Amino acid sequence: MSATATQKQTSKPTKSFEKFLNTYLAKPVYARTKQNKPIIKKNAPKIIVKSLSDIDAKSLKEGYQKKLTELKLKYDSLLPSDAVGRKAIQEQIDRLQASQDKLYANLININNFEFVKEFVSSNGDINKITDPELRGYLSLIGNKVEKETFKKLIDKFKFDKIQKKDLNAIYKSLFEDNKYKLKIFNSSFTHPDMKNKQNQPVYRKLKHDKEPEVMKLYLKRFCKYFDEVLAMVINPQYSSQQILATIISNHIKLQQLKVDTQDVWNKCLSYSPEAKVKYTKEEKEIINLYSSVKTILDELKEYPNLTVEYPKYVEKLKQFENIKRMVLETSDVQSFLQSLSRIIKSFEPLELNDIILGDFIRVGNLKFKPEIKKKLRECIITQQPIMVVKQEYETKSEKGKEKKIPKKMELASNQFLEEDVNVFEVVETIYDIDKYDRIGKMCKTASKPWHVALALRLIKECKLVIQEGQLAGQTQFTFIM
Repeated sequence: MSATATQKQTSKPTKSFEKFLNTYLAKPVYARTKQNKPIIKKNAPKIIVKSLSDIDAKSLKEGYQKKLTELKLKYDSLLPSDAVGRKAIQEQIDRLQASQDKLYANLININNFEFVKEFVSSNGDINKITDPELRGYLSLIGNKVEKETFKKLIDKFKFDKIQKKDLNAIYKSLFEDNKYKLKIFNSSFTHPDMKNKQNQPVYRKLKHDKEPEVMKLYLKRFCKYFDEVLAMVINPQYSSQQILATIISNHIKLQQLKVDTQDVWNKCLSYSPEAKVKYTKEEKEIINLYSSVKTILDELKEYPNLTVEYPKYVEKLKQFENIKRMVLETSDVQSFLQSLSRIIKSFEPLELNDIILGDFIRVGNLKFKPEIKKKLRECIITQQPIMVVKQEYETKSEKGKEKKIPKKMELASNQFLEEDVNVFEVVETIYDIDKYDRIGKMCKTASKPWHVALALRLIKECKLVIQEGQLAGQTQFTFIM
């Protein structure tokens, strides 16, 4: 088999490959207890796929090379006798060099795999491919990717197949972080004005002749134990130092950390990022906690009505927790949509209905057409009872033959065709040939089978790299295409 190929590089399919690796290869490592119960020994690793040009662009944006050149010129201009000045500049050079090196550290460059080099240099001639696995895939696939042959090749990878979409598990997964709680906080309180370096208000630029508005500072993140911190902030009995000491002391007890509380407290107070002091893993954990809580305390101090508005925030949180516990009905599509509509509507007083619906559709991979999504939103707003109807057909004569064709149906504003909202149908993507075609387009060839063969060989190699790395304790893999 041969295929005409060119060496012209095309856009790297980084996002397709990254999603594939995280879906099918980023698996946790399991172990069993004495009671033979399976437990996760190591969490699934994080896999990132980037193009080398992206990293080079970031290095250029940070101006590492320019800054290093300037510092080296400055270093050379100093007299050899100026030991203090030369040392200070050398330290700056070392820090910049370390930052630049970090960008390129621990990268797995796919272009350096021997079989990839062979693929590129072969120019579409299978006789120049000596890698047994890549040549095997090319021979088995041939000049056309046959579905049955391809399916057999994919099954040999033993990928986990999706058995059934658990919509309630998907719904609950939306609340695993503080994304929505942060939005509730920001909608509950009067926020402080944004100030510039001269401590003057920063105004929002408005069109026409409207009065300019002062921009507000919103909380961008929570610290660990945020609810406990906030409850103490509104209590006049606690000073900032007492809050920090309480949080750290409770954390040490809760996590059963083997540290001296007073000693680690002193280290928190004296900590400086510039100081080259070695800390234990547990000390670093507490110092980071101290830093994050202190940052939040400094921000909360600027809130003008924190104590007065706090009860409103607590009440909203109670509502939020109650709605989170609601369960979707999944006996059929119509019941599901009606229960989803009811639950999403419940988030409306918290101003979370639109974002949670959007997140659920995205995370659940619910394939709704734009017009169906819009119609569903309108039903949620009006709380019309959702009806799912079957497509009707009519008989039409064509060239002496009769055949059934879909009938044009006039649907009411609360009616949906079953085929447009069939969320229970699992779409298994591991057999999507076009997906492998995109992954394998590392260099442009005239042959789709060659792209697919290369994708299979890449996946095999990446799987091996990830497994070996996990055994060595690696938790993140960055592949460069």
